[in-house]
Amino acid sequence: MIWLALLACGPSQSLDDVSFMLGKWESRDARGLTQERWIRDGESMFGAGRFTSAASGQVRTESLRITIEGGKLVYRADPGGGEVAFHVDQLDEHSVTFVNPSHDFPQLIGYALDGERLTARISGSSSGKTGEQTWTFSREAETAE
Repeated sequence: MIWLALLACGPSQSLDDVSFMLGKWESRDARGLTQERWIRDGESMFGAGRFTSAASGQVRTESLRITIEGGKLVYRADPGGGEVAFHVDQLDEHSVTFVNPSHDFPQLIGYALDGERLTARISGSSSGKTGEQTWTFSREAETAE
């Protein structure tokens, strides 16, 4: 009976499952410069900072982290108005998708690694409109701080 309950819950996930995201990433496009830096912070979470400098010169930051809760990965984003949790939906060796159907926008956050490029995607709908944004990041060299 216990075996069936464990099988139904699926295998436990770990931060190692998303270690492909580790590092300093940079994306430049018409919108401006976007940077993400993912680091391992102990055994319970990744710490991340997201800094966007738009072509207008406006700068905004967003705190991001990934934790393990109940044996599953949880992505937490705080763009400054409070933290929002997204739960893992799909996971494989080089990609992960997190969802929160009740969030205004986005409802989906995904990352996929292809060689030395990391693609981040957000999508969802708000006020009857569907939208998606994608960033293609290049890995940047880490510098001593």
